[in-house]
Amino acid sequence: GNGGGGSGNGGADSATVDTSTGHNIAVSYDTVTATNAANDNYRQPVYAALDGPFGQVESGFAGAASDGLTQLDAAHALTGSTTDALNGNVVQTAGINSGGQFTLALGFGSTQAGAVSTAESSLHSGFGLAFGLYQLGWGLYDLRLNRPPAFVAGLTAAQIRAADSLYYVSANVLKASEDKTFPGAISASIASPWGQAISAGDPANTYFGSYREVFARDLYEAWTGLIADGDLATARDAVNFLFLRQQLADGSMPRNSLLNGKAAPDSFNTQLDEVAYPILMADQMGMFGSSLYQSHVRPAAMFLISHGPSFGPERWEEQGGYSPSTIAAEIAGLVAAADIAKHNGDATSAALFLGVADDYQRSIKGWTVTTNGPLSSSPYFIRLSKTGDPNAAISYNVGNGGPTLDQRSVVDAGFLELVRLGELPANDPQVAASIPVVDATIQNSTVSGPGWHRYNGDGYGDSGTTGAPWAPSGQGTGHLWPVLSVERGEYDMVSGASPSAASLVPSFSGFASGVGLIPEQAWEQPNLAASPYGTDPTIASIGFVNGQAAGSAAPLTWSAGAYVRLLADVKAHRLLDTPAVTTARYVAHTQGATPIAITSPANLTPVTGPTITVTG
Repeated sequence: GNGGGGSGNGGADSATVDTSTGHNIAVSYDTVTATNAANDNYRQPVYAALDGPFGQVESGFAGAASDGLTQLDAAHALTGSTTDALNGNVVQTAGINSGGQFTLALGFGSTQAGAVSTAESSLHSGFGLAFGLYQLGWGLYDLRLNRPPAFVAGLTAAQIRAADSLYYVSANVLKASEDKTFPGAISASIASPWGQAISAGDPANTYFGSYREVFARDLYEAWTGLIADGDLATARDAVNFLFLRQQLADGSMPRNSLLNGKAAPDSFNTQLDEVAYPILMADQMGMFGSSLYQSHVRPAAMFLISHGPSFGPERWEEQGGYSPSTIAAEIAGLVAAADIAKHNGDATSAALFLGVADDYQRSIKGWTVTTNGPLSSSPYFIRLSKTGDPNAAISYNVGNGGPTLDQRSVVDAGFLELVRLGELPANDPQVAASIPVVDATIQNSTVSGPGWHRYNGDGYGDSGTTGAPWAPSGQGTGHLWPVLSVERGEYDMVSGASPSAASLVPSFSGFASGVGLIPEQAWEQPNLAASPYGTDPTIASIGFVNGQAAGSAAPLTWSAGAYVRLLADVKAHRLLDTPAVTTARYVAHTQGATPIAITSPANLTPVTGPTITVTG
């Protein structure tokens, strides 16, 4: 529950040298399970035993005379003889009694004896066996997955091989990001963005730990990848986690939760797309059980209709207002809730859910399409309207150190969710007219291929001029998000637009870092060298290359899920996750409207009492 050994981590650690096996084994331990994080009740005592051909082992405190590195710097030898270091920021240093190659084993346990036994057993079994079993486990998992496309028109054999490799790495990232104690708890990332600039010992920095927590939105995006690659068991666990562990008493979902499902310390608001996605997930998996519906799905749908369409921030978590992407999720969630209600014989609730969904679907353009904006003479979707009037001259600060802009001049590609979720046809005039506005405003070309920003004016990312990390200053430059290339590729697939979905596939191999970890952001600016060694990490550039990963989280679980989904879509020549219920209602058919005249109350008047009288 705490780490680093400083007072800001909830307590000190200890170290000792275990000799029970007849040779020296370095053991560090922490038996304190208390933590600064509220609701974090699943921590365990931890002993870590490092085993190998050790001679002398020195236990000490970081930076003190007992620190082995301090001794080596001063004398090129371990000059101390301290076996125990209690209650501090401990470090252990071991000398090797072996020439050439050697093998180490790190064993964990809830007791010292358990950790030592684990390390000894692993060491005696050998690295080859451990590595072979590790590979076998993942190999068997991959054999059960749906295969990526063996041929994609327009791609070379080398590009197909790279796409195939990235598909399996991304599918494995999804599964590896699931907690081992709480099934279905898939974290937003197993990485911490800009971790080099943030002290692990500062309990105030819960934000960066939150990437290793569970967001319903990010879990939905990971779930689409699980559905696409065929891991339906983990996909079902994800739905159950959201409803049975994370959902709050009022039917909503917290912004994010710990791995046990309890609200995280930085869960500071409610976001309606996160309330809607679990309903959609349940419906698409055919989870129509009465208990799940009555105790979880129906309360979530009721929360949506009593708070939507505009409540809390949109999917980028920075602005409130009428957001195309958020409302698209709400519509899909409500239509899905109606489908589940029908399977449970609840026709009254189904009619209510569909009525609200229909109202949102027919109103979305009136709320979010501007006809007098400065970016085009044709009507186009904006990122969001603050009050539901997209033609109003309302300005807001975009946040993250970004500028203050007129709402009509801020665009993102969130409206594409209306197409992906089956609520507007791909050839919708306003959707088609908004594409060139998006490309002219937030698209960039890179060595790896084209990419898109979240929105113009975004400041969430490493500084584009110096490469300084966004954290801890909160100032930076937003970069390209690979997940947006997936969303654009899916739209291009169903609309026949250019660039084609297939042509975007190779760009992800360029965006990815290391063995193929698709990041949160990719660098679109000229190459920037790393800062000299010793530069303050809060202002230092780690070095960036055009078209490759920026300094944010890598891998981002959302990115992994979206890429797997895109490859599956390319293979199927259609969007596999588009809900059939919304497509049938809004694209295959259209909904009529009955004209009515309401004289009281005024439109969008909040209901503050237990009842309200409607006249007209």
